[in-house]
Amino acid sequence: MKLDILDYSPYGNKADMESDVLFKGAAEALGYRTRVIPLIRGKAIPEPEKRVWLRYDLRSRRDLAWITRLAGNLETDGHLVFPRSLSILMSEDKWETHLALQAADIPSVATFRPGKAPKSRAKAILKPRVGWGGIGIKVLENTDGSFPLPPGRPEHFIWQPFVPHRQTWTVAVAGESPVATLEKRATGKDFRTNADFGESAAHIAGPNDGAALAARALTAVGLVTGTVDIIEVEGRLTVLEVNSAPCVWYDNLPALDLAGPMVRSVMEWMDRCDANSHMYTP
Repeated sequence: MKLDILDYSPYGNKADMESDVLFKGAAEALGYRTRVIPLIRGKAIPEPEKRVWLRYDLRSRRDLAWITRLAGNLETDGHLVFPRSLSILMSEDKWETHLALQAADIPSVATFRPGKAPKSRAKAILKPRVGWGGIGIKVLENTDGSFPLPPGRPEHFIWQPFVPHRQTWTVAVAGESPVATLEKRATGKDFRTNADFGESAAHIAGPNDGAALAARALTAVGLVTGTVDIIEVEGRLTVLEVNSAPCVWYDNLPALDLAGPMVRSVMEWMDRCDANSHMYTP
């Protein structure tokens, strides 16, 4: 059996490259001949195998549109693609994630589109709809009862109320089973009251019910594996973000195997789709 990992990472993200190595090794350990093929917009790629795993570092609506279009074309051509094009859209566009979680009655941070804000003077966070790691995020200290629209394309942004929290838990799930929980603690100097970007994570046992919440969030966007960022809001675990192409490489946790269970769950899902073609209809 063969698998192609197609990776769109045009920004030189080292964590993505190292994660691909781990995914490739995990797939080969399961007996899959595996290639990692870089994706470049406008450049042809070799004809991929039937089984395709898309990996990506998306930082704009343009990136998202391109990768979802590629996924859709592969599906139409008969490839088994993970994640599905719709799942990429629902997990990588923060507004679409909000709608999916809301529809599934999953606790998540309140999210609004520019121009749709309730009247409030509270501190708020303005975020690009596509992006990660705090890139492009701005703090609004006082909305003064109104909402300042971002320049250019306001529809590319969402805003959320500022939610103080001391730590973020990143919960990895594969096939609805928990794999690991990583904790990142606040340093006190990050305006998001979250861990500094790139800070080392700690592998921990909890929090209670975090794995079940993460599994529900992934299911809501149609993923069989991924990671979910969770925070505590007024004593309640709350989903912050869903990651469909997560980093699985942590240089301070060399014995932690996130890739193995994730690869196994995706391959089992593809097996089921292969055996039951009605499960996989573009």
